[in-house]
Amino acid sequence: MADHVDKKPRIGEELCINTIRMLSADQPSAGKSGHPGAPMGCAPMAHVLFGKTMKFNPKNPKWSNRDRFVLSNGHACALQYSMLHLTGYDLPLDELKTFRQWGSKAPGHPENFATPGVEVSTGPLGQGISNAVGLAIAEKHLAAEFNKDGLNIVDHYTYVICGDGCLQEGVSSESSSLAGHLGLGKLIVLYDDNKITIDGSTDISFTEDVQKRYEAYGWDVQIVEDGNFDHAAIQKAVDAAKAVTDKPSLIKIHTTIGLGSKLENTHSVHGAPLKPDDLAATKEKFGLKGTESFYIPEQVKKFYDKTVSGAELENQWNDLFAKYTADHPKEAAEYTRRMEGKLPADWSKNMPKYTPADAGKATRQYSEIALNAVATALPEIVGGSADLTPSNLTHLSMSGDFQKDTPIGRYIRFGVREHGMASISNGLFAHGGVRPFCATFYNFIGYAMGAVRVSALSRFGVIYIATHDSIFLGEDGPTHQPIEMNAALRAMPNMYVYRPADGNETVGSYIAAIENQHKTSVLALTRQGLPNLAHSTAEAVAKGAYIVANLANGAEVEELEGEPDLVLIASGSEVSLSIEAAKLLTSYKVRVVSVPCRDLFDEQSLEYKKEVIGEGIPTMSVEAAATFGWSDYSHTQFGLDRFGASATIAQLKEHFGFNPNTVADEARKLVKFYDGRSAPSIFDRPASHLKIRPKARKKFKKSSDPTSRRELKRSIEKKFRLRYTSLQLAYEQRLEVLAARVQDAVNQVHEDASIHCLQDNALTSEYASARLGEVVHECFYGERERYIKAMSDQIAWQASDLRESQQKLRVVQKKETDALRQWKLAQRDVQALHHQLDVRVQEIQDQKKREVEYKVRLRAVIEEREAARREIKVLKPNVQALEVLQQEQIALKLRIQSDGEKGQVAHDELSQRVKRLQETTSKLELEKQASQQEAIHLKHLLSLSESKNREVMQALQQLQGENYPSKLARLDAELAHQQQMAALAEKDHEDLKKRYEEFGVQVEQYMSEQTQERAALITKGGEQVKQLQDQLEAVGRQAQDALKAKQTEATRVMDQLKFRQEAFAKAEKKIAALEERGAALEAQQVDAKLRHEKQVGNFEKEIVQWRHALEKEQEKVANLQTALTETKERMNTANRRQSGKLPEKAQREQESSDGSIPLAQHAAELQAKEAQSALRAEERVQKLMQEFQERKESEFRAAMVNVRKGIQKLELSLEESKAEKKRAEEQLLSERQAFVGLKHEFEESKDAKRTVLQRLEEANENLGKLRTVTRVKLQL
Repeated sequence: MADHVDKKPRIGEELCINTIRMLSADQPSAGKSGHPGAPMGCAPMAHVLFGKTMKFNPKNPKWSNRDRFVLSNGHACALQYSMLHLTGYDLPLDELKTFRQWGSKAPGHPENFATPGVEVSTGPLGQGISNAVGLAIAEKHLAAEFNKDGLNIVDHYTYVICGDGCLQEGVSSESSSLAGHLGLGKLIVLYDDNKITIDGSTDISFTEDVQKRYEAYGWDVQIVEDGNFDHAAIQKAVDAAKAVTDKPSLIKIHTTIGLGSKLENTHSVHGAPLKPDDLAATKEKFGLKGTESFYIPEQVKKFYDKTVSGAELENQWNDLFAKYTADHPKEAAEYTRRMEGKLPADWSKNMPKYTPADAGKATRQYSEIALNAVATALPEIVGGSADLTPSNLTHLSMSGDFQKDTPIGRYIRFGVREHGMASISNGLFAHGGVRPFCATFYNFIGYAMGAVRVSALSRFGVIYIATHDSIFLGEDGPTHQPIEMNAALRAMPNMYVYRPADGNETVGSYIAAIENQHKTSVLALTRQGLPNLAHSTAEAVAKGAYIVANLANGAEVEELEGEPDLVLIASGSEVSLSIEAAKLLTSYKVRVVSVPCRDLFDEQSLEYKKEVIGEGIPTMSVEAAATFGWSDYSHTQFGLDRFGASATIAQLKEHFGFNPNTVADEARKLVKFYDGRSAPSIFDRPASHLKIRPKARKKFKKSSDPTSRRELKRSIEKKFRLRYTSLQLAYEQRLEVLAARVQDAVNQVHEDASIHCLQDNALTSEYASARLGEVVHECFYGERERYIKAMSDQIAWQASDLRESQQKLRVVQKKETDALRQWKLAQRDVQALHHQLDVRVQEIQDQKKREVEYKVRLRAVIEEREAARREIKVLKPNVQALEVLQQEQIALKLRIQSDGEKGQVAHDELSQRVKRLQETTSKLELEKQASQQEAIHLKHLLSLSESKNREVMQALQQLQGENYPSKLARLDAELAHQQQMAALAEKDHEDLKKRYEEFGVQVEQYMSEQTQERAALITKGGEQVKQLQDQLEAVGRQAQDALKAKQTEATRVMDQLKFRQEAFAKAEKKIAALEERGAALEAQQVDAKLRHEKQVGNFEKEIVQWRHALEKEQEKVANLQTALTETKERMNTANRRQSGKLPEKAQREQESSDGSIPLAQHAAELQAKEAQSALRAEERVQKLMQEFQERKESEFRAAMVNVRKGIQKLELSLEESKAEKKRAEEQLLSERQAFVGLKHEFEESKDAKRTVLQRLEEANENLGKLRTVTRVKLQL
């Protein structure tokens, strides 16, 4: 008893909460099953949400702008049912009283299709919170698309109640992480932290800090310490969470499980109803009547009744939507259509169509085109991939990504979260207005199977795009190759699995998936390319299966004349395979049926099924997956009931038999089995399609019909009373022999299955039952008739049996002769295989020679590249020559100052030298290009050599790893079969001998008048038996000789394989030597590159130094020019002074005294003219020098550019050489791997030989024993 619980009821909200607790506890007690603990602790949360926070209209549970509520811990559903009843949903109190009972609206866990007001089906923990993430994504996307101008027609919250178990599940972590990344501000989760699980306290397994975990996810986290009674704190936390709009919110609320009961805070109250006395006492504690069940006070009913207020909320929204419709009629019509789940008229008219002329593609590529066409026609298409977009090919070209800041986007990046992706997609569909798809590899649907199952259960039309649908995804191996997924998903109710065969069927699969809105769909798509079929149509997919091809004598025809001899029924990539196999069946009329969706075909009428498949026609299914379920539509199944392997597609097809030849062979066996009679009808079954398995085998007993037995006994006693006793004993002995024969026949059936049936597949139950029935009829009922006949005419019956024995021995002899003939043919085949092996080995040796030639050519290329490097070294003197030219340029400038004409000549000479240098550089470029072309030619030769080598190695692997062991195994099986037939013949002979002796005694005792005649018959029979024995011994000797020949041949093959092993060992040594040379070559290349980089760096430094020197020389030239000008002025002044022959002062005095001013002016003018002439001369000199300098600098820059280009091209050639060396290394590595594989196959062949020798020894021993026993019995 809890001391903290009030003993008297409180008026108001506490009474409401206590009523919720007890109403939720009454339901499990009424149903005698359920979970009362969590609802009793979570009642305050439900009160805050349903009573004071959420907006909804109970009379219209599908109002589009309602707040969504998800009970993630679905076992607490009594809480949700209580609130749905209290708030006015269509869930009467009588339904609560039938909690967890047949037909109740209150099932054991919430079901969206059973209870009004339930948004999603929950129960598997973690699914609910993940569904809520999908609901919140849908709300955010639709709000971004439709809300306009303040008219927010999409504006609601998603509320969740979850428990400790939900947050322990991995799917909740996946979804919560994505929700934080997307910033879903209208998602609010109330976490019921009661610290109790089924096993006990959460301390034993769940001690992480949930608050920090969700803060790391990017959530806003609050904590309410007293969730039992402080409902105001819960209300405050919810209001605060609604104010946070940029991230989702988690409210961690501490509660007590089973609050108020004797078992509160224990795991015992989790999953069992309260005992009556405890329930009554708890009600009294909470102030309610302990003796009254399902009691609801009137004030509580009035408080929770939301029928009026809910209708007002919806009316307010209707007014808003009417205004929205007036302003945005097109958007309003689109929103209404999508929320009602309707499709536009002719939405699929622009879907692509394909013909056989179109290039074949993988169906995942057809899916990419079809998905974008669907998304263009239907804007409600929203979805994404689990980090496999480039592989699944699901990106929407017309839309961007849905992200926190771009919610208008339609493509969701789910990340590596397959389970969370599927569960979120369920929430998207549940919201309405969007049609979700999600994609991953087919095998990884298994990661998401929990959510996929809920999709089908909830009737959610989620589209799962599953690529890489079979073993033919190739090298990724069995971890990625789906074997069982087809069978597992087809067994799931309300699930459609589409496996299209080409582009048209892929388009049809999308159309069918979209139009079947309440069926979950899985599209299984190929990685490998498939051809477009001539008669495939998108419309035919709607019926699940149809006739895609008719073939007569190996050629396709429109219609077959009469019924076909065989029906091949297949799906996906195996449809085109079946057509190719049918072309090889040139002796039969074949119908090929494509089954893009077996689930849709199951729903068709019996008449349509018979029209497609037919009746009494041998039918074989072909699918590269588990054969489970295909017996519904076929007599035998060609499939894969084992895991795949890591290999290329070609290797997988050959190893597992998915090639036209193997399929055609198995089809022939089926037709021959039913040769001369109709196959059983696959539709002759109970309407319920129950699987009726054959009964267990039992020993056969005598007839249980007492009347016939008494009459038979009475007639025999009248004529042969004494004889009856002995014959009855003989008959019982005969029955024991027959029972043994039946058992042998059953064993023979299983041996036939291992020899004649499909690889990795067993005989169907119809095949085995038919075969066993024939054996029973032949052995038991035929013998019973012969026994009755023997009573009337014993001697004739005996002679007949002897003739039958002779006939059987002749048949055995013929079969053994055929077996020996086949053995000889097989020997010739083996010899041919050895010849082919020798040819392949010779080709490998030739390839090795070509590799030696390639190495020689490679050395030549290396030498040419060394020559190129030497040419680079030659460029350095050219640079020095350029420095000399610079010096000469400086000198030339000086000479130009003194003599313009001489400077011009020197300039011309320098130009010619520069021109010659350019010609030398061009010549080097041409030589380098020729070297590169030669390297490209050698590279082409190397690629051809690699291609030829791969072909030879693949042929050798196929010969060594597949053809020869399979031939040897088949020959062993045939030999064992013939030995078993010989053993059966000897048993029959012994049986006939015993019967002959017994009848002889009977004839001597009861028919003395025919003694001589019977003696003659006995003598004759003995001679015949002896002849048969001699023939049998001869056959045995022939078989032994054949076995010895086989041993000799196997020894010779082993010797040859040993020789091959030695040859490959030598090849491995050569490969190692070549690898060492390659490493040395790489080291040389690295050193050369370093030296080259160092030379280039020095060259650039020298160029910089030369430029500095040139600038200094230019400064010197300028100074010289200045000095020259000053000198000229001084010379002119001196000349003038000398011409006057007077000192300057005297001249000035004389001029001033004499007044000779005109003469002075004339002198001044002459002086000015001379100065101007000198200035013009200097300007011309400077202009010439500037032009010369610019021309030389441009020529020098061009030369440097050419030099750098040459260096770059040489570097590229070095890189190409390195790449060629890397490719050569890869080739060597592939050769080493091929050698290792061949070595492994050699070891396997040794083991196979050892096994064959052991079997031969055992067969010889058994044959010797059989001969000894036969001789002894004949002597006796």
